[in-house]
Amino acid sequence: MKKLLILTSIFIVGCAPSSTPTTNLHSTSEPTTVVTPTVEEKLFISEVYASYSHTFGKAIEIGYIGEDIKCLDGYKLHIYSGKNIIKTIEFSSDDYIDEHGTFVIANKQNDEYNYHSKADLILEDNYIYGSNKIELINPDGVMFDSFGSSLKFDYALTSSCLKIPVFYGPSTGEFDRLKLINLKVDDSYQYLGNLDCPVNNQQDILDGPRIDEEMYKLPFEDGNSPGGGFAEVTLAYTGDGDTTGFTFKNSYVNVEKTERVRYMNINTPEIAHGDSGAQPWGEAAKEFNNNILRNAKKFLIQSVKGYGFRETYGRLLGYVWYSTKTNPELSDYRLLNYEIVKEGYAYYGDNGPLKDLYSGDIYYSTYFDYAYLYAQNSKIRIHGEKDPNFDY
Repeated sequence: MKKLLILTSIFIVGCAPSSTPTTNLHSTSEPTTVVTPTVEEKLFISEVYASYSHTFGKAIEIGYIGEDIKCLDGYKLHIYSGKNIIKTIEFSSDDYIDEHGTFVIANKQNDEYNYHSKADLILEDNYIYGSNKIELINPDGVMFDSFGSSLKFDYALTSSCLKIPVFYGPSTGEFDRLKLINLKVDDSYQYLGNLDCPVNNQQDILDGPRIDEEMYKLPFEDGNSPGGGFAEVTLAYTGDGDTTGFTFKNSYVNVEKTERVRYMNINTPEIAHGDSGAQPWGEAAKEFNNNILRNAKKFLIQSVKGYGFRETYGRLLGYVWYSTKTNPELSDYRLLNYEIVKEGYAYYGDNGPLKDLYSGDIYYSTYFDYAYLYAQNSKIRIHGEKDPNFDY
């Protein structure tokens, strides 16, 4: 454990309670009552780290955005299993936020990527699971920040979970997923033990993923399987909100010259066809999709690595990227599947392949999860609005 004893007398003010008492200190065996602190804290839980290959290779990062050196004396961290506290960590006058603005607590087991070297405290056992509730308690016994909930929720089971910098600070309300992002497991080690983050604000996520250069080098097809790479196409014909016809410029073993492409991971409401009736927002989703297609100048189809080429009805599965520029750079392309979800025109589900595709250090699934929750919370279109052009 890092100790800065020489600084104790100099920064003694940093060890004093930062707010007046509002409630009695709770027993470590009982859940803590949520009380809003009277003084705004600069201390918060900034990350729950998840290693790649082992359940217990996890850590909790506490962040601090003050300019002074922060002593943790009197603070506590409660770790839950369900509604019961299974571990209470009591900090002392020897425990300080380090020069990187963090204090890292790690599970004992599995030192993958040597992440224990970033730990200020290694627990005697494995208490951090990535699905349990974590509470930060100030010296007055007030809970002022938390991750997770008493319900089982795997927020950092298979990917690290970071607070977005614009939201740095305490949170006494419900666990707000819009303040957090998940990162690729094998690259998230670099974000542990510091307050670095691949995004700075909510808009960085809402702008959507970009084509990753490593992904772009992958083959479109790898033998009889999709390789997760890209194929250049032109628009053949429009369809509904989640299906479009494209003509492939190159020939592929598993792909016809012109294919109906079903947008992967999304499902827009139905339009009227055959004996099937239309659904609210179906025509609107179709128009949103087709307007983008008609105004775009370049298209790329990305195959679904780790999945299959086709769905039940024989349509090719893929991610549709478009650009409005005649000679676009990779950074100019936008993911249409994602934008349809963000605008509230589609339901979304991750069947697994999104964890094999990424943009920088962020999974596609992180972007889609975020966009879908954002649309739900905004109650737009299929998530709560009445379709003004639908005959109910």
